Amino acid sequence: MDFKQTQQAYTRLKDQLEQGRITADEFETRVNEMVVTDSTGVLWQIGVSSGKWYRYDGQTWVEDVPREILSDGQSYPAQPAFIQVPVFPPTQASPQYAEQPKRRNWIGGCLIAGALGLCSLIMAVGGWLAWNYNPSPVPPLVATLPRPAIPSVPAVVPSTPSPEPLAGPGFAPDLVQFQDDFSNPGSGWGIHQGSNGSTDYSNGSFRIKVT
Repeated sequence: MDFKQTQQAYTRLKDQLEQGRITADEFETRVNEMVVTDSTGVLWQIGVSSGKWYRYDGQTWVEDVPREILSDGQSYPAQPAFIQVPVFPPTQASPQYAEQPKRRNWIGGCLIAGALGLCSLIMAVGGWLAWNYNPSPVPPLVATLPRPAIPSVPAVVPSTPSPEPLAGPGFAPDLVQFQDDFSNPGSGWGIHQGSNGSTDYSNGSFRIKVT
């Protein structure tokens, strides 16, 4: 588009904005897209709020009037006003909104710094709590089971068997050759002689001879 067509398009967009047919953001975006290059290669753009022309001199946007418009007989101020704006490519924000990124960057920087400070504070408090935390040991839970009942063993006293008299050898009466109950130590056997042997007592001892 040339300068005249761009000016007419801006006027139509301005009317649509006032009628509520487009939003302010849509209006700003579409105006910023309208960049015109003159015959010498210089970039021009219409201000979003002012509706005036601005020339890009390579570093800043300067309010000016294109020669093409002056040649059409339109009247503009003889001495254009100059404003200092940040350097932006022609497709980015218009000069009237050039100061907004600075404010946004300043606010964003404050928010980032505040978030970092808050994180540092939380980490410091958490480290201090972790350093000073000394939990008391908890005794392990041991299940207590009831003791099984142990049956008592009755005491059994072993009975001592009564001694039984020793039974002497059962000899037939006819085989007994010598007999004495030794009830009288002073008495002794005399000399006895039989078919099966002999006995005698002398010198305090008994002698028995079996044949």
